[in-house]
Amino acid sequence: MNTTNSTVGDRRREMVLWVWIIRAVIAVLTVLGNGLVMILMLRSRRLRVIQNTFIFSLALADFLVGAVITPTDLVCSYWYPTSCEWPTLRTTYDILLHLSVTNLCALTFDRYMAVVEPLQYHSVLSRRHIVIILVVSLFAAAVLPIIGHICLANSYNLSAKIFRVVDMTFLQIVPPILLAIAYVRMVYIARQHEKTVKLQQNQLSFNYGNSSFVKKRRSRQGESRERASVKMIGAVIIAFLLCYVLAIVRSLVFYILHIDVPKTVTHVSRILLLTNSAVNFLVYAFLKKDFRHELKRIVCKQTRIPKESSTFHDLLT
Repeated sequence: MNTTNSTVGDRRREMVLWVWIIRAVIAVLTVLGNGLVMILMLRSRRLRVIQNTFIFSLALADFLVGAVITPTDLVCSYWYPTSCEWPTLRTTYDILLHLSVTNLCALTFDRYMAVVEPLQYHSVLSRRHIVIILVVSLFAAAVLPIIGHICLANSYNLSAKIFRVVDMTFLQIVPPILLAIAYVRMVYIARQHEKTVKLQQNQLSFNYGNSSFVKKRRSRQGESRERASVKMIGAVIIAFLLCYVLAIVRSLVFYILHIDVPKTVTHVSRILLLTNSAVNFLVYAFLKKDFRHELKRIVCKQTRIPKESSTFHDLLT
């Protein structure tokens, strides 16, 4: 009981107004933005394709991060500090944040296969395999935090520390490295494909001259699907790296080197972790063409004035 009261006191001393204002704004943006992404996908047949399953799963994970972490942390810190089980809450927070990371890895793997191995994509990413990947993502996000929580609950402190290090290694350090490697590989392959396409276009121009066939072919192509996929996944990965790098450094300093981290650094790293779940929907809105078109269509549909009532003459006729 004394430990609980001490923990509550520590939590209350950590409360900083600017931190909670920023976290509240981020939580609202996260819920609204990712909720909008899921609603668009559920309403639009164009977006309900198998390739967007990973985007929906990532949006759902980010939605849960915004809807659960900041509100429950605020309530338990101010109103019901003695009624909340902080170890359980921390485990829940870790699972939600890890779920966002594992879903991002799954999305990157999907786009990686589409760009690097397009001929094998449909055989590797079938409906059955997508379900398996999503289940594995959920399992990977939950298993280590749950085992660590069980060890702490049974006073297996050494085992809990070991699982904490393993958790930090495989769910904080390894994913950014793998994502960066995958992105570099995708950029390289996409550029190689574009060079091949340009060579083919030049050959067509040489064979057919400056014909209308070649002009139409070039105008219809525009930005290739590969390049669009690389831009979208690159923006998501870069945002992820920027938001997670401080948290990774803080974890290494605290858990490996056993050096206390300043509270301001802790606050900023937590804010950045939550920010990552708030920015992904902006990437979809600005860089993913089908989402952008669907959003415009819905907005225009809601604001459009009916043609039959546009003028007095139309009303009379």
